[in-house]
Amino acid sequence: MGFRYFACCSHVNPGNPPQGAVVVHNYPEAWVSSYADRNLHECDPVFLRAERDMLPFHWDEPGFRTVLTVTQRQIMEEGAAVGIVHGYTVPIHLPWAAGALRASCSVVPDSGLIDTKAYRAVHVMAVYLYASLSRRNTTLTTSDIALPSGPILKVRERQCLGQTHRGGEAASGRIHACAGDRLGCSAPRDSNRGRSETCSDPVMK
Repeated sequence: MGFRYFACCSHVNPGNPPQGAVVVHNYPEAWVSSYADRNLHECDPVFLRAERDMLPFHWDEPGFRTVLTVTQRQIMEEGAAVGIVHGYTVPIHLPWAAGALRASCSVVPDSGLIDTKAYRAVHVMAVYLYASLSRRNTTLTTSDIALPSGPILKVRERQCLGQTHRGGEAASGRIHACAGDRLGCSAPRDSNRGRSETCSDPVMK
């Protein structure tokens, strides 16, 4: 499509991203390392503009350049020195829950002869790319947290569960008894119906 560099990222420190963050780019390694060491994501003018606006923008637009602070101008100049210049950024504002990470996707052209249709394509693809990567990261993070906390059933407990496939009140009584033992709570039986009806709150350990 005629673009030299791209970055599809949550607005975080690329050297130390939090769980669930998306950090995908092909920027020069030395630049990214220097950027991360100085926490430049906190005052990056591209990030800040993307967090305020909904529409994509070019870095060469007067409305973007004229409001830069001295520090922000320096960031842009340092990026330009390694070829990160004349960029185009798509703000990412998906309907996530409060507290979700801010994000954007940027591309850097090889020349000034890029067809405007290419930028429109970037606009569409950027949103889908970030959403896909974010969902993947969220799924992996949730799995990493959830799987170790799940109980591992003992042989007797698996046998109790297996009884439910064979039915009957006796099987129901056995499975309720096993559940009570597993949860560490009492499970008194109703003598008339032969099954558990109540269970006290489990003791938290």
